[in-house]
Amino acid sequence: MSQSSEGPLQFDLASPVKLAYSGPVKMAVMPGAEGMFGVLAGHAAMAAMLSFGVVEVYRDDTQTVSDSFFVIGGFCEVMPDRCVVMADHVEDLKSLDRFEVEEEIERLNKAEEPTEEILHALKVAHAKHAALQGKAS
Repeated sequence: MSQSSEGPLQFDLASPVKLAYSGPVKMAVMPGAEGMFGVLAGHAAMAAMLSFGVVEVYRDDTQTVSDSFFVIGGFCEVMPDRCVVMADHVEDLKSLDRFEVEEEIERLNKAEEPTEEILHALKVAHAKHAALQGKAS
């Protein structure tokens, strides 16, 4: 690590249609394709593919999540003083409604002939449901 992890890390989270978050943070945790990983200031430079799941932003310290976002795919570029996440899709976790997600799962499960698209949507809906369950705890 080339810098102290005590300083802020510039964190940017965007999708093709919006900038969801931009600002200094103490830490960010992302759902990488190979598993969850965290980034602090001073992290070695790297790039990683993202899966779908929750991005957690720790603005003031490394113990308290200040913001959470549900992302679907994308990539993350990390530099010692900056982390940029370009997600295929991003939603503020607070905007997700458990009832709507459960209805979506039920609707998708009723598909007579589940296509690859329906199976992917079902996988995403289950991931949103799991993210919402984590938010409640």
